[in-house]
Amino acid sequence: MLASRLLRQSACQLPIRHAISPPSTLLRPRARAFHATAPRKDAVDPLLYLPHELLQLMHTALPWYAAIPAAAFIIRGILVTTATSRVRERTSRYAATNPLRMALALSENHRLKHQNKFDTMKQFHTTLARNVKQKVKGLDTRWNCSHPLLISLSWAVMQIPIFIGNAEVIRRMSGTHEGLLRLAANSIGVTKSAGENGYYAKDVAENPWFDASLANEGALWFPNLLEVDPTGYLAYSVSALMLLNIYISGNGPRTAGEVQSKWSVRGRRIMVTVALLAGPLLQGLPSGMLLYWVSSTSSAILWNAYLDRKYPILTGYGPCKRELVNMDRQPMNKLLKGRL
Repeated sequence: MLASRLLRQSACQLPIRHAISPPSTLLRPRARAFHATAPRKDAVDPLLYLPHELLQLMHTALPWYAAIPAAAFIIRGILVTTATSRVRERTSRYAATNPLRMALALSENHRLKHQNKFDTMKQFHTTLARNVKQKVKGLDTRWNCSHPLLISLSWAVMQIPIFIGNAEVIRRMSGTHEGLLRLAANSIGVTKSAGENGYYAKDVAENPWFDASLANEGALWFPNLLEVDPTGYLAYSVSALMLLNIYISGNGPRTAGEVQSKWSVRGRRIMVTVALLAGPLLQGLPSGMLLYWVSSTSSAILWNAYLDRKYPILTGYGPCKRELVNMDRQPMNKLLKGRL
């Protein structure tokens, strides 16, 4: 009887509707079923669509050794005609209004000296700098101009993504896995994977960006644009062109009496150092990427020469060479009253 009671189900106990899964099923990780779908596209693929289509369009009429320089020249021309010309106009207006800034500073200095309400010279200079900054800011806003250094830095920052995007397109078309920094490290022996191909393989099935015609449409000493330049001349050509561009831009027309600030001098030294290191560091890049780099830098030099002729920066607007004399108003008023 006791055994029958133990086997009998209690009336208060709810029936189990779902069977308890075994422990092996609970600990089993969840895995999705495999589907033969296309691989997920990279996030930057939409941004690289236009540069890639431009290169392919140029390649329909020109071989790659001419299509890459032509595309670089067209891209630089679009930037110059749309944005750089406006930058030059603002720089010219800044140079033309430079005497007004000096006159505002002199006038404010004269006004604060006659107030005689400063205990120390530090307070005087602090107030003078703040007032001059406010007046100069209003002048720049009225004439829609700003300091040339700020304009140059902002424009340089805007050009970097465009250059990197075009270089990325050619890198994928060349079937090279490493980027600029990785290839530079490989060229000096920092890493041991130089020359290895990864995700962007030299196969159309695995890499839809790959273009095999780059291997046969080189020129001169670099007939294969997929391989590294055997002589290394392209990398040192990039270095020489960068130095030439820095020299031309740093020795252009300036405002009379203008002295370069310490930050501009330091920035120029950094750019010269980078240009000197470009030759040995870029030896591991494919010839196609180096050809684009050479073409882009050469196009920048040519378009800058066009800007210097079409939109020249005004020169000769500096401080007055004569000694400015601040005449006191009180003696002048007494003199006028005596004559009247």
